[in-house]
Amino acid sequence: MTIKTSPPKTDNKRHSYAQAKAKMLRRIVGLNTAPIPLEEILINQKISVSYVFDLQEMICLKYDDRNIIMFPPSSDRNRDRWYLAQGIGHFCLHHFEVYDANRIISGIPLETTTEYQLKKLQKEASIFASEILLPLNLFKRYITLNADIDHIAEQVSNLIEIFQVPEDVIYNRLGQVGRRG
Repeated sequence: MTIKTSPPKTDNKRHSYAQAKAKMLRRIVGLNTAPIPLEEILINQKISVSYVFDLQEMICLKYDDRNIIMFPPSSDRNRDRWYLAQGIGHFCLHHFEVYDANRIISGIPLETTTEYQLKKLQKEASIFASEILLPLNLFKRYITLNADIDHIAEQVSNLIEIFQVPEDVIYNRLGQVGRRG
């Protein structure tokens, strides 16, 4: 029996599925300007958000027909938007139905899933969040490919302000755009 130790890669079908679900949701809700207003998605998907002081990390709960994301209060609004988009992704990608889990904490379903499966779920939720918050067609409008080194930091700073996501998320998306051309 071989045990995988490398980080899981989301297979192309699930990667494409996460992207398609995010695009479809943006189209249904009519979101095509930056920053993407997550509040409209939450209303459309009937997901409630609560801020809970005793929490250390985000918790996603599915109980009967209710979808709930609970957050600890934070001063990093951009990081909160990223985590919230990931939480929305867990619900929209049906992670609660696909895996035998009744809750996801920080993107990690509890119950009977393996560590490998947990990482795949988190990666799928990140793909979804990236596609929701940084739609490729919209993102490309604001970037200059092959910017010289002196202008990269300025470009990243501008993109953070426009899309309201953390710096590492911007760099990841820039890397994806660079690979796609």
